[in-house]
Amino acid sequence: MLERMVEQQKAVHGISLSLVASIGKLVPSKQEWDTISQLVEVLRPFKEATETLSAQGALLSQGVLLVLALKRHLEMLGGGRTLDSLASNLTPQVQEVVRRLTIAVRKRLEPLQNSYVHMIAAICDPRLKDTVCSKDYPEWKARLVNLVREEECVAAGGGGAEQHMGPLARMPATPSTSASGESDSPEVPCDRIPTSREQHCQQQGQQQQPRQDLFGKMVAILSQSGASHSSKLRKLDSAECSVNRYFEEPQENLSCDPLAYWSSREHVWPHLANVARKFLSCPPTSVQSERVFSMASDVVTPHRSLLDPLSVEKLVFLKANFPVLNFPELPWK
Repeated sequence: MLERMVEQQKAVHGISLSLVASIGKLVPSKQEWDTISQLVEVLRPFKEATETLSAQGALLSQGVLLVLALKRHLEMLGGGRTLDSLASNLTPQVQEVVRRLTIAVRKRLEPLQNSYVHMIAAICDPRLKDTVCSKDYPEWKARLVNLVREEECVAAGGGGAEQHMGPLARMPATPSTSASGESDSPEVPCDRIPTSREQHCQQQGQQQQPRQDLFGKMVAILSQSGASHSSKLRKLDSAECSVNRYFEEPQENLSCDPLAYWSSREHVWPHLANVARKFLSCPPTSVQSERVFSMASDVVTPHRSLLDPLSVEKLVFLKANFPVLNFPELPWK
């Protein structure tokens, strides 16, 4: 609403000139307009982060990177530097908003940088790898190697996966947003795999790609800040070998679909691919689950009050999973 108000500032001024004096006083003053404009620029990255994590194809790995982007944004404002889009220094009211946002991010979002599931998902994202944990890279790499070893034990011994997944097994069950595809050749670039999920993500990117988004900007910044960690060759087991080879490969482009990437590498690193899919397939927010409940309310209407509950469940499942089941787009909306 504030953004739209700033866009229509000239129109609001024009209308205020034709109003009676008592009503014209309700129009914001120049200082108030400056405050509103600055608030829009300060809050814009938060809006982008919310929309990114609420998208249908959002992955758990994006959460950590967006937290880093928001922290960097607030540090720039808190350090006395203004944004390129702002012509003047922040007003006292906006400075107070920045201070409170900084406290809230530190309290609510910063713990994600130490979250087991979020960090493992982030380093399993081929677009990020070790860029999100350059300081603690050896520790998180060792944890990933242990997960791959546990996956190998499960595959070899046929034991229950619940006994080997550690913290992931204690997390609430989350529906997967991916479809496991297969590729004839593991060397095919992941951004060319013709999966319906990737096509859906590309269509979304074409619709909202007039400028580089917050996620892409932060990937570029972290990639330039330092080179990736390469492992020294020594006698390693298969789990360490697969993890080392994964990190030695260059980062993928932002157009890469991480789940399609791991489908193309499944024949090369089968156990590492299984671990990556388990973490990446978790949605970062509850928005997708809430959409399913909203979808159910659309199916069950007064005109369809006699639907069998099992039929409702099947209809909702099909509606929510059409993109990942490779069904063609249906003609109705």
